[in-house]
Amino acid sequence: MYYPASQIVPNLTTNGGEFEYSSNREQYSGSYFATSDGKFFTGVNPNSKPNFRLSQIDNTGINPNNQLQSENIPEDYYVLNDQYYYAKDVDIFTMGEPPSNPTSTFPLPTEKDYKIGEIQRYFLKKVNEILYMEVSQTTFKQYSEKSSGVNYSLYLAFSLPWIVTGQRNKAFNVNKKSVDRIERQKGIQGFKYYFKGRFDQLFRYSKNESLYTEGKEYKSSSNGKLYRGYYHIHPEKGAMEGRQHTKDFHDILIPVSGSNTQFNINKTETQIINKSSGY
Repeated sequence: MYYPASQIVPNLTTNGGEFEYSSNREQYSGSYFATSDGKFFTGVNPNSKPNFRLSQIDNTGINPNNQLQSENIPEDYYVLNDQYYYAKDVDIFTMGEPPSNPTSTFPLPTEKDYKIGEIQRYFLKKVNEILYMEVSQTTFKQYSEKSSGVNYSLYLAFSLPWIVTGQRNKAFNVNKKSVDRIERQKGIQGFKYYFKGRFDQLFRYSKNESLYTEGKEYKSSSNGKLYRGYYHIHPEKGAMEGRQHTKDFHDILIPVSGSNTQFNINKTETQIINKSSGY
């Protein structure tokens, strides 16, 4: 498997409820990356092995009991009754093709989108059911502009902005408020359940955030022990524990490559910094 860097979106994270292993259908949580041809794999990027194929869990719609459901259309839904239309003196050969049904999609933000920090997401709701699906911008325009060839009378089309970078907690809260606002403005119910509590979908950390060490690179400045887990690089303080920098206290990490004497000096300096700054 090879994808040029321009054709992947790396360093994405899911807490579950979005993807499952294609091989055994077990739900997956953790780091993943997306490709330009709509595929998803485990790992931060193609170089982060192993890269198992992931499949999206069906989120085409949700009923009031917060259960996924799909729209079943009978095979004979659009079968024409020749005798009926003959009696009505209607030429069935001039009626044209039956209107098409919408196809759900999942957005794939570009590097430009992540640089901006926000994307627009597009949805359709079945007018007589609590049934939602995410669609492309093209499909959204067809239904919102009532284009011929689509069942626009059966669906309500709407869109909303979606934050994909910055502080993850803030992005989560802003996106959740956007969903709540849409429910109020459109007078619809159950839309928030579509996201299964994942209002940080598609969020991506910056290049100096959500890094991971196996415990061979850094020591904790507070106890001198090897540190294993997620960390980030602060522009002034260097490596620090946690995926992102926050106002809460979190430890400064010291590179293992320094000598014991250098470590003790750095540890003392770090403690002074911690006491003065509190972060």
